[in-house]
Amino acid sequence: MENLSYLGDVLTLVNMGAMLIGIVVGLIIGAIAAYFLPLLERDRAAGGIAADADLGRCAEYVARMSLSLISSPGRRDLADPVEVRALVRHELLGGVLVGEP
Repeated sequence: MENLSYLGDVLTLVNMGAMLIGIVVGLIIGAIAAYFLPLLERDRAAGGIAADADLGRCAEYVARMSLSLISSPGRRDLADPVEVRALVRHELLGGVLVGEP
C-alpha cells in the first residue's frame, strides 16, 4: 500500500482555499451591494420599493443574484435591451419591487 500521509496536507489546503474563496466572494457581494444601494434608494423614493423594505438586505439580494448571473450566464441575450430589461425587472428586482414588475 502506498504512503498517503500527504492527504492531510491536501485537505488542509483545500479547506484554506474554500475559506479564502468565501472571504473574496463576501467582499465582491459587498461591493456590488454598495453599488446597488443608492439605486434602490432612488427606486424607493419613486415608489417602486416598499417604504418599509430593508434596503441593505435588498441590495445584498440583488448583488447575490447579479453575481450568480455573472458567474453562470443564462438564456438571455444581453445585447438586446428588451431582454436586459426583462432580466433586471423579473429576475434581479422581482423580489424587491412593489406591484407588477
